[in-house]
This record gives sequence, C-alpha cells and structure tokens, in this order.
Amino acid sequence: MITDGTRTAEQDVPIASGGRETVAVLLSVYNGAPYLREQLISLCAQSHTDWVVLWRDDGSRDDSRALMARFAAEVGPERCREWRSGARLGVTGSFLTLLRAAEGYPYVAFADQDDVWLPGKLARAIDWLTGEGARLGLYCARQRLVDHRLSPIGYSPAYPNPPRFPAALAQNIATGCTVVLNRKAADRIAESDPPAASVHDWWSYLVVSALGGRVLFDEEPQVLYRQHAGNAIGAAPPIWHAAQRAVQRGPLPFFALMEAHMTALERSVPGLPETTIRTLAEIRAGLNGDLLSRCRLVRRGLLRRRTVPENALLLAWMAMKPAARCE
Repeated sequence: MITDGTRTAEQDVPIASGGRETVAVLLSVYNGAPYLREQLISLCAQSHTDWVVLWRDDGSRDDSRALMARFAAEVGPERCREWRSGARLGVTGSFLTLLRAAEGYPYVAFADQDDVWLPGKLARAIDWLTGEGARLGLYCARQRLVDHRLSPIGYSPAYPNPPRFPAALAQNIATGCTVVLNRKAADRIAESDPPAASVHDWWSYLVVSALGGRVLFDEEPQVLYRQHAGNAIGAAPPIWHAAQRAVQRGPLPFFALMEAHMTALERSVPGLPETTIRTLAEIRAGLNGDLLSRCRLVRRGLLRRRTVPENALLLAWMAMKPAARCE
C-alpha cells in the first residue's frame, strides 16, 4: 500500500516483475510538485500501457509525496509503488537505488519529475530494443526543449556519429529522461558502483558501451524536456555558451571525472572485454604522457566530442593538462 507518510514494511517487499514487456518506470522525486502531475498524465497517455511506476522521494519539502499518493490511488497500488523514501541520496544515488529495486523487469526507464513524455516514447524504445536479444541495450533519444509553460524553445543536439566506447568517456549523449534499458543492461549497471561525481545517465551509457553493448540513439524527439530554474541538470547549452563555460572551468574537472570514470569501470564492472581493458590502459598512458601523446588520443578518435569546436577545445585542454598524472 502507498502512503503519504513514513516508510512502511510493504515498501521493502521485492517488486514483482510483470509481463514480458512490462516497463519499470523509475521516478525520483524531489520538490517536484509544480510539474509532477503533468509528467504522470503523460505516462498514463503512453501507447504502451504495460508499465509500473517505482518511485522514491528524496527528501521533498513540498506536496510531492501527497501527489504520488493520489496517483497511486488513481492507478492502483500495483502500478505505483514507493521504495525507501526519506534519506537524501541525490539524483544518481536515488535512481540507482530504484534501479536495484527493479530487479526482474524486462525493461527499465528513467523518468524525470518535470518533463512530459510523448505518447509513443515507451513503445518506440521497446521496439528498438527488442532486436537486441541477449545483448546489453540502452535506448536514448533527442528531446524537444520547452520552457516551464511547455512553450517550444528548440531541440537538443543530434549525434550523427554512432555512439561508442571510448568516446563515451569524453561526452555523454544519453539524457536520462529518454533512457530505456533492457534487462541485461539494467543488471550490469545495478551491480556497478559509479564515482561520486557521476550522473546516472552518463554512467549507464559508459557501462553499456564499455561492456560492448548497443547504444541506440533515436534522432526523433520523444520527450518535452522542460527547462526551468529548478532543473537538476538541464539540457546542453548552445555550443558557444558551452565553450565559454568550459573555458571558465578549465580542463581539470573534465580530466578528474574522466579518471574517476575509468577507475570505477575497472574496479566495479567485472567482465570488461579485453579490448576495453587495453583501451583504458592506452588512454591513461596517453593522458599521463607528453603533449603529443595526449593530442593523439583526440586525433585518433579515442577521445572525441560531438562537434569540431568541441574537439578543438578538447585539444586545447590536452595542451593545458599537466603531463605527470591524470588530474
């Protein structure tokens, strides 16, 4: 039973896995009351109707939990299940807690509290993932960017080059609100341990691609991605704004996260292919080498980003990075 109060024993009961195409929709809620209802309505409007919401509250101080309780009463507690709310875990910790609780579901989808899904989102993702069979599969898509009133702003970037590893170390292309995982991918991500500075969508993209899984990027937008002052992350800014911010930050945070991601992959993701292990060693050696060694990583495409200006900035960062160690 879902209650608008403290955690009950029912919230710790293992989650039933449903049918062959049931999607566990993972929803982490934190002060989401202004927009949460619209997201839930869009979920009910999905053409693929075989879904279950598994949610947790990450310490809200507004009416988010009450809204979720009312939703559970409307759709039935078997379709909306609260899981270990209360402790403030942050975005990544909260979503990974939900992912580990969703053991057994054929598909798992990340959902943000403030977006609106287009009606065919789940059906399209499952159709794309069905052909993967025993292979790890991650579906993600572009988004229609909207303001807080859902007025159009534009579109998220396209990624014409097939996403792959190790380019995933240099840039994330899997926006969390669009991500759907098949069971094999969800299992491997749930078993892993991301670094503290990572985010759940980038880490999922890294784990799946590092293990040789398939990352499917849909150029057709499937989500109205709301941009507002309370976004935890938000859409990527225009290239010139992104470049300006990157220059202001400098290269050290970028390389620090890259090193943290590589170390976490090596330590917490068993069964990495030999090609991935060799590639990680090659990248680490290049980053710790001289300027020519670092620049070769970009020239050879081992580390690359989406656009020519972004890759030019990456080369500039390679020139600025100290050679002694990976920061």
